[in-house]
Amino acid sequence: SSRKMRAEWFGSSSSALLDEQAEPLTKNIMGLSHKEYAKKLAPALFENRTGSDAGGNPRAGMMSLRDVSMISDLAQLTVELLRRVRAVTLGMLRDVADAKDSVNSEGPWTLSGSEREIELLGVLEKVAVYVGGSWLLKPQFLNPKLTEKAAAARDILIFLFSRNDVLVEIDVDAVLRDFAVSSEDYFVSLKELSDLQKGKGWNFKVLGSDNFSEVFPEAAAKQARVIEKRASAARRALMGMRDSSKSAKSSKPLEKWLDKRLKEVGVSSMGQLQNESILEGFSGVSEQDFKIKLDMAATTAGEVYMRKSIGKESEDRFRDVILEMFRQQHHVTREEASSEMIRVLGEDIQNTVYIRVMSEIAEPTPFGWVLKTVDDSNA
Repeated sequence: SSRKMRAEWFGSSSSALLDEQAEPLTKNIMGLSHKEYAKKLAPALFENRTGSDAGGNPRAGMMSLRDVSMISDLAQLTVELLRRVRAVTLGMLRDVADAKDSVNSEGPWTLSGSEREIELLGVLEKVAVYVGGSWLLKPQFLNPKLTEKAAAARDILIFLFSRNDVLVEIDVDAVLRDFAVSSEDYFVSLKELSDLQKGKGWNFKVLGSDNFSEVFPEAAAKQARVIEKRASAARRALMGMRDSSKSAKSSKPLEKWLDKRLKEVGVSSMGQLQNESILEGFSGVSEQDFKIKLDMAATTAGEVYMRKSIGKESEDRFRDVILEMFRQQHHVTREEASSEMIRVLGEDIQNTVYIRVMSEIAEPTPFGWVLKTVDDSNA
């Protein structure tokens, strides 16, 4: 029966995981006791609360680390390990998966770009996101599952932490308030991802370090884009939930205005957009709050801001490639764009789409297209 299968999968209760009286492990992947195993895996995150959620409450139905150590499938091992410790580095996962006799609990974990690491990276990319040196489980794989609103809020929090090591709760609240997200919807994730430092704010937890961004620079850059896209999708989902629950009686959110304004002008600067927003009635917004909301609504290439998306998935994927090219080089030719499209996407961009995308953000020159510039003299 399904109940029997579930019992066989999750095994016995893990409530005594850190109990000194618990029966010691004599045959796990590192040959350590329950307590030593937990400390080796995530000392900075869990200390004395392994087997609990971020608030210290036992997580019912959670696999014990003993059961996790017996999993041979890498995807299952990774998900269950992350459900338990909530964050890993690629180096840590490699050492656990390879059944090392010992694991350096504080790092750094040195990567070499081996086939084994590439295999594990492929697994991580499917179930987790990379931020601040650690891989965090995507909301859909968490246990217990988050509500749709709480999951979207978590993706936005991860995006904010990818830009700032420390967040002040009042700023987080200001970002999420427009979407009718209460502190109850995001506080569990905030506490999971960060530690509260008196007088400073919520400081992102650093598990350890490895040389991931040096060994896998393209994967690290890709993760930054993934986090940004997930935050944009979360923002749209929250806007949809908000608009479906009540009619929009108040003024339009600042992010919506920013998207509309960038659609009109193509590119702009923060100073110019901030001055224009005040004239539109968005006064009283601090520079830090404005910057956070601008990062949510727009992306950058060169020294200018432009829309993150034009609202057409079939064209956005080509546009993303072009934006990445402008981040790496001053001008882009049609031939260069075609070559990069085929390399990244496996197909070329239609000329009409190419012209439409380029015309919004760039200007033609004899050497190719260059990004539009912004006159900030009056900003």
